[in-house]
Amino acid sequence: MLEHAIRMKERVGSANKLRNYDTDGYIKRAGCICFRTNHAKEILLVTSNKYPDKWIVPAGGVEAGERFQDAAVREVFEEAGVRGNIMHCLGVFQNETSKTRTKMYVLHVTEECDYWDDAAKGRRRGWFSIRKAWELLSHRPCQQLYLRDVMNIDEQNQWLYDSPIRFSTPLVINESRNNQSNAEVSP
Repeated sequence: MLEHAIRMKERVGSANKLRNYDTDGYIKRAGCICFRTNHAKEILLVTSNKYPDKWIVPAGGVEAGERFQDAAVREVFEEAGVRGNIMHCLGVFQNETSKTRTKMYVLHVTEECDYWDDAAKGRRRGWFSIRKAWELLSHRPCQQLYLRDVMNIDEQNQWLYDSPIRFSTPLVINESRNNQSNAEVSP
C-alpha cells in the first residue's frame, strides 16, 4: 500500500496543511530531544501553542516528500529557533489516542537564534535539567518516554556517540485526550 496525504485543517486559524499518513493510517511526525553541553547537560523544551503555560518537546508533522530527520530539524528550528547536529535516532513512538507515529532524534544544539517565527507568536523556549524537564512533561506521558530513554543515554555517557539506539518496532502509547498521566506503555 502506498503512503498518502490528506488535506485537513490542523488548528483553528491555521492554513490548510498537508498531513502525511503511513500505510497503517498513522500521522507521520518527527521531532528532537535537543540538548546542550556548554553548561550542565540541559534539555530544550518549548511552550505549547494550545496551552502556553505547558512545556513540550519540539515536534511536528512530516511534509510530503520530506525525510523524517529533515522534518525533525525543520520543526525544531520553527518551534524553538535552534540549529544543531542530529546525533542519532531515539526511536519511533506510536500514540494510539492521537493516531500518530513520531520518529524522535537526539540533537546537539550548536546555535540559538534570537528571533524565530514561533517566538513572534508568543512561543517560548527554555533549558532544563533532564529531571526538571521530566517534571514539566508530566502532562504529556508520551513525551516523558522520550526523556526516559535520554536519561538512560546520559547515564551511559553516550550523548555524542553517533549510533542508533532503542526500538526497532514502534513503542505503543495510549495517552488520554485530556493529557492525563496514565499512559499505557507496551514495546
